[in-house]
Order: sequence, then C-alpha cells, then structure tokens
Amino acid sequence: MSLRFTLLFLCITTFSQAFAGLDLTPSTTEYTEDGTTYRVVNFKNGDGVVQFFPPDGWMVRGQQTRLQLTPPKKDLSEAVVEVTPLVAPQPLDESVVAAFRQGVLAALPSGSSNPKIVYEAPNTLMPGGKPSVEIVISYQLWGKSFQRSVLLVNGPQEHLVFRFTARVEDFNLLQNAFRRSVASWQWVDKPAAVVAQMPAPAAK
Repeated sequence: MSLRFTLLFLCITTFSQAFAGLDLTPSTTEYTEDGTTYRVVNFKNGDGVVQFFPPDGWMVRGQQTRLQLTPPKKDLSEAVVEVTPLVAPQPLDESVVAAFRQGVLAALPSGSSNPKIVYEAPNTLMPGGKPSVEIVISYQLWGKSFQRSVLLVNGPQEHLVFRFTARVEDFNLLQNAFRRSVASWQWVDKPAAVVAQMPAPAAK
C-alpha cells in the first residue's frame, strides 16, 4: 500500500468517524407534564444523543447532515440546521469567522439584491455552552424584503450552522421562537430523560 493511499485512507476513515458522530435524521417523541404535551427531537451522536425542543407547531424533517424546520401558515419562512464534521478541532478564530461571513453572503438566493449585514456578534447564543458567532443580514428578493440570521456553533466534533430566513414583517416573532429552540439544544453522553421545560427566550 503506497504512502499516499495510506494517508488518504486514514483521512477518509477519520472523517467518516467524525461524520458518524452527529446524525441530524430526527426522531421525535412526546411527553406530557402538568397537562402540557411537549415534543422533543433526538439525534444520534455516537453513543449519546443530542436533544432539542422544536418550536410549537413547526414541521421538522431532515437527514444526516441537514435539518429543516418550517413554521405553520408562514410562506417564505424556513429554518435550516446543517452539520459539518471536523477531522480536528477548529476554533472560531478570525480566519474561520471571515470565511463564515463570506459564506453567509455567498449563500443568499439567486437574484438577491442589496445585501447588508445588520448585526454580527459572538456568543449571542451558546447551545450546550458551545462558543458561536451570529450574523444577521437583510436583502431584497422578488420585490420583498427579507432578513436571515445565521449562527455558527463550534460543537465537540463538528461545526453546526443554524439559519433562519423570513420576510421582514415575520422575522422577529418567528426568529425568537427559533432562537428559543436553538437554546434548548443539549449534548447528552448517554440517553436520558429530557429537560422538563423550555429555556427562557434568548436575548439577542
């Protein structure tokens, strides 16, 4: 076996092991406490799990690296969670944040105009106590005004991106619901009982 092939094999094997760590294919359960029914979404994470409370009434669907959440009766509004496995720790330093900022702008829908970063700050939300950086951007599309928030979270073995997009008139209310959901994310080493209550609304 050549040295090049050996190195390539080791890189692929390491990447696959990291990729297998967090699978965003959702498994939803419900439980009732004090007459209130809660939904909890669980993901496989190696030998443990990741859990969170989705916003009430939002549709949840996903696959290994991408999760989608859609609020009811609000067209053109959507939340997306994406996971990128890391072969080695990658702190949110200046170069990573710069690349993230550029990626946020580049990922706007085709035909978007007048993009503007209206807010950027570190650690506005820290799911599971993990460091993060958030960017909020405004833009125009189809004659409508949109806003998009994008949160990059430095997880144990992966980077997670939480992205929410809505028309300006719907953005604040729906984003608050999504932020509360993001704040409820928790990494659990072994399957355990879910948290008994939703977190308080996350301050921006």
